[in-house]
Amino acid sequence: MDFVRSFHTLDEKTIMPWLRDVRMQAYAPASGYRVGAVLIVKTATGFLGFAGVNVESIEHRLSIHGEEGALSALVTTLGPDVAIESAWVIGGVDDHGSESDMVAHCCGNCRQQLAGLARTPDIRVRNCALSGRVVDTALNDLLPDSFSFDNFNAESSALRSRAIETITPDQDVNDLARRAVRNEPHDIPALRAWAGELKSLNYASHTSQTVILALDNGTYVAGVKIENAVFTGLSAMQAALAIANVSQKPGWSVTEAFVFSERGGDAGALRGDEIMPLSLSALQILNEFSKSSIIPLTHLCANGDGMTMTLADWGAEAPRMHHETRRIRNGLLLSAA
Repeated sequence: MDFVRSFHTLDEKTIMPWLRDVRMQAYAPASGYRVGAVLIVKTATGFLGFAGVNVESIEHRLSIHGEEGALSALVTTLGPDVAIESAWVIGGVDDHGSESDMVAHCCGNCRQQLAGLARTPDIRVRNCALSGRVVDTALNDLLPDSFSFDNFNAESSALRSRAIETITPDQDVNDLARRAVRNEPHDIPALRAWAGELKSLNYASHTSQTVILALDNGTYVAGVKIENAVFTGLSAMQAALAIANVSQKPGWSVTEAFVFSERGGDAGALRGDEIMPLSLSALQILNEFSKSSIIPLTHLCANGDGMTMTLADWGAEAPRMHHETRRIRNGLLLSAA
């Protein structure tokens, strides 16, 4: 399934067929409520659309909403300096009864997510029912007086202003897609180079993280950390899994994972042998999509070193690593002190 497409014109006839197809990629084993979302940005000659679906987790708070899935594809592919032009969302349970005419409105958290990267406060949000009924609303009517990084972060405000003023140049869609999904074998140097091309949205913490997942179908999928001003953002793991769910045929699983981290701001850069381990919540959602709990998970250091343990072993370490960096020396995992 394409998770990014280009359009010369933007209307219901061009978006709706793709939106319906995207929705069928949703992972909703508990609720059966499938959501598809497409976020639009301007290009020199038209528009780019980025697709996402909802991904449910047995731990409900780790679930990814359709709009968040599309945001994962957008930021991982284009970076944090982007501005959303419009949003399209469709959702519902697969039936043809009276519920099929009920419009899938964005939840409050997703409205907040959209407001953080909206080109203007009044961008259009088109919420759709399975019947085809569309409700077209301005974002600032859905979320009046929204709060974003602009309220307290000058860097964010400047970047957003540039994104609003700068039209994203036209680029080959296949090249754009390769920023998040690749199908050729990768060794560690190639993975490092790939991760180095990607940027997190990290205006609050100034820490970055990129996750690259190896799937059992031979595909590699990347995701980056995506923060928002109210601290309900997405981990790099959530972003990678969101993109995997919308881009791959159902039935895949993760066979290996790689993690790259950076830190800046007042905390200072990571030392060459330091890592920022995945949180327990990131390990939990990875486990739901993994072949087993003993798949290898590797944290890579800036100095070229790294640490590989099983997913289960990283899970055992996680309670001792909350908000901590760790150092790797001679194959041992040490405290950052």
